[in-house]
Amino acid sequence: MAEADHFTKNKSLIIKAIDRYKELSKSDAYQKMFNEKADPTKPDVVRAMSDIHVHFTKQALKDAGVETSQIPDDAMIESVAVINFADDPEVVGKLKGILEVPERMLPNRKPRVALGDKVPEDVELVSMETGKRIPVVDLIINKDRPLLIIASSLS
Repeated sequence: MAEADHFTKNKSLIIKAIDRYKELSKSDAYQKMFNEKADPTKPDVVRAMSDIHVHFTKQALKDAGVETSQIPDDAMIESVAVINFADDPEVVGKLKGILEVPERMLPNRKPRVALGDKVPEDVELVSMETGKRIPVVDLIINKDRPLLIIASSLS
């Protein structure tokens, strides 16, 4: 299969895989796997979620026509997509709904946030208890002093 040799450079194949991943992510099998393996009370929940994401990424890539031997063990659809198409609005647009991709997170770009810059308005903290999203900019009380955020995870 010629296109499998460099599947990360094949835009139509990448788009096909993203679309397939979106279909799979709405399936009963996807939800069932999350219910069975991603227990938020367990310390390895982040790893479990990552494993599920990788599993369905591999399935989407296979369904799109990529040879199994060409798919990295840790492939994630958004990472595969932006390897060669980080500047392609069509590919990045297809990722909406899978991953919110602020411009500063794309690889091969110079950081757009530096010490002393205004706080980006799209950075939020999410309460694990309530799920409420709180913009970081709303947390700053004294505008003349830096804001220090100390966070932890369930793992």
